[in-house]
Amino acid sequence: EKTNWQIRISRSEWKKDQDSYYWGTRNWKAFNITRSGADTIEGLISHSVSDKHLVTFGGEYVKEWIGSTQLGVGAETSKTYVRNGKSLVYGERERQNYSLYLQDEWTPSEKWLIIPAARIEHSDSFGTEFVPKIGATYFVKPDFRIKASAGKGYRIPTILELYRQNASGSMVGNPNLEPETSKSYEIGFEKDWEKHTARIAFYRSEVRDLIISKQVNPPVYTWANSEEALLAGVEIVTTHKLSKELDIRLGYNYLDAKDTVEDERLEGRPRHQFTFGATYRPLNSDWKFSLDGNLMTDYLYTDNFNKQHNTSYLIVNAIIDRKFGKEKKGSVYLGVENLFDKKEFDLSEYGRTYVMGVSYKF
Repeated sequence: EKTNWQIRISRSEWKKDQDSYYWGTRNWKAFNITRSGADTIEGLISHSVSDKHLVTFGGEYVKEWIGSTQLGVGAETSKTYVRNGKSLVYGERERQNYSLYLQDEWTPSEKWLIIPAARIEHSDSFGTEFVPKIGATYFVKPDFRIKASAGKGYRIPTILELYRQNASGSMVGNPNLEPETSKSYEIGFEKDWEKHTARIAFYRSEVRDLIISKQVNPPVYTWANSEEALLAGVEIVTTHKLSKELDIRLGYNYLDAKDTVEDERLEGRPRHQFTFGATYRPLNSDWKFSLDGNLMTDYLYTDNFNKQHNTSYLIVNAIIDRKFGKEKKGSVYLGVENLFDKKEFDLSEYGRTYVMGVSYKF
């Protein structure tokens, strides 16, 4: 009744085999073979010390690994692949990350929930970092809450950000990258009604060594650290239950992101982002229909010819899902991502994609 524990062991693997062609002539140009993944072991134990404290202690071990024809000087082992007379070196590298964390869910009264937490991160590539955070919720009424949080953020560069070298040389890694560290603050207000909810939150994040993509010699890009950056904005989210069968979601996010040393706006982020979604579940049916959209406006980026653009675009996804089997533990889905076939090649939006999948819970 007072103690719960969990052990999770997982392996994720991603495989890619790609041929690329010259635009227009469609003549074969190059190829890319990449295999990457992570092996994870995580364990945690939660214990109710009293009716006011639920303490959780846990740890995680992650081994990341990658093999790629786009892995450059950082490869620990290598071999050669040949296709259409072209030879590429396939490099392999792995690294290990460890973490320990402690959290307390403290309810000093019916009006308050306070959650202090701390995490120790260790990487065999970047050493050890202490990452604290605290969050608090004040229940003004059962249907009205004020939430606030403050904490430190930490992200180490990925292996490809450090060592990537693709066949055309247009994206190269930077082995001198430093981890990102940040101080983040947020305050939000949440309100519930019988069929509606609303949330507004104001956030601010002060980042040191933010990892960004940077053009060094058109059309060559690399990753670099922005010495000091500020990301601040406001997010509004509402949900509405229009009937027993239909729910809709609406959201808006305003983001002001800038390099505070250069006093320049950061690229690769929309200033305004509008989201919407709808879910339709017919009564007494195993079917579910979902539609989600994301409209980004005032999106700043630089193309391969070192020309800066400010664009807006809409991406809409549609999914059909059906439950099956005994006790409806199975689910199969079919969907279309980027329904209207929007293409923004400079932003890696390559058009419509069809997806399908199945899951079953034993």
